[in-house]
Amino acid sequence: MRLIRQLKEKRIPDNLQAWLYRVAMNMCRDYWKSAAYQSEKNRFGEPPEQHDASPSVVELAERQETRREIMETLDELPEVQREIVTLRFYQDMKLQDIADVTGLPLGSVKTYLYKALRKLKTRLHPETTGQRNATKGGERFEHAKRS
Repeated sequence: MRLIRQLKEKRIPDNLQAWLYRVAMNMCRDYWKSAAYQSEKNRFGEPPEQHDASPSVVELAERQETRREIMETLDELPEVQREIVTLRFYQDMKLQDIADVTGLPLGSVKTYLYKALRKLKTRLHPETTGQRNATKGGERFEHAKRS
């Protein structure tokens, strides 16, 4: 409906795809903030997981746990970072398209995405991040001792 209104007023957006995504995102945000969504969310709980016939029960449990961890960690990110990660990896959008949709400069989109991915990595795998940094520091120290 909004597109038809825009066309009638002869205000055609430059990047139609980005404009449509922005309208859809804003409508989703408005709905998620609405009382109707909040009551629906509490009434139904989480949607059931889709079952794949070929994986084992253990694999399904691991996938479900991983999905839950990722969603919880995504919810902890600032809204702009969460949106950029979602558009990039769930909607498979290019960085320039994300910049057009969000109205942010391309450099800011790249920065937000980088910071969000680092946060996700440290929260989902804190042991790996700590080990790598400790090893690098140790290598530098050993190298400095030999010189």
